[in-house]
Amino acid sequence: MHKKRYERRLPIFILLLLPIIITVFLTACGAGGGGGDTGPDSTIPVAPTDVTATPGDGQVIGTWTEVPGASSYNLYMASESGVTNKNYASLSDGMKHNNITSPFVHTGLVNGTTYFFVVTAENSVGESVASNEVDSTPLADLLSIHPGSMATARNGHTATLLSNGKVLITGGNDGSNELSSVELYDPATGIFTDSGNMTIARDEHASTLLSNKKVLITGGNDASMELYDPATETFTNIGEMPTVRYEHTATLLPNGKVLIAGGL
Repeated sequence: MHKKRYERRLPIFILLLLPIIITVFLTACGAGGGGGDTGPDSTIPVAPTDVTATPGDGQVIGTWTEVPGASSYNLYMASESGVTNKNYASLSDGMKHNNITSPFVHTGLVNGTTYFFVVTAENSVGESVASNEVDSTPLADLLSIHPGSMATARNGHTATLLSNGKVLITGGNDGSNELSSVELYDPATGIFTDSGNMTIARDEHASTLLSNKKVLITGGNDASMELYDPATETFTNIGEMPTVRYEHTATLLPNGKVLIAGGL
């Protein structure tokens, strides 16, 4: 007589629940890949680099290189060296600017006083260590600097790319008057700097970069011409064209001469 064999089988409801149990287990363990958060804010960012502090009249503009994974930046300053994000409050003129971006303008400073700055990067995990310290001394005789926009609204002006990578912005009008004022734009920092004045106000004039790296500025409201020297940031009158011109063209030719044509 044969004995009846019994097989051990898992209850059907356990078999149905196995995929869910496995999924929950893998999720709790990081899907078997070592676990942990691998999102953009999984670690504290590193300290910002290339920190600069450019002085102006009663102000300093701070700039730095953006840090991967950072959501905001903090600037710590004092009129004593050795400032950090830990001790700034105990130092002379110590203060913190939080949740800022580069470039950052600090106004209301005392001319002739040297200020010291460090920058940190921050995200949801925490704050980085402080950057290298930089210092700057605002002075009354320094030209004003403007991050992100020109100091003066203009139309009818010229914008000439210089050999040093900066952009020379000259003249135009502000809606009421012709302008002689000049600004320099630095694309490396995004800052516009007041750079003096042309010899006369000009509107709808022409500016041409010459082979010697100087800029020829012609016409606008008369027949006069002047040269801008980027080495000295000065303008020099060099005479007149035979004809008064504005809205004309001035093109540098291969032989180094400039062809001035048309206009009104």
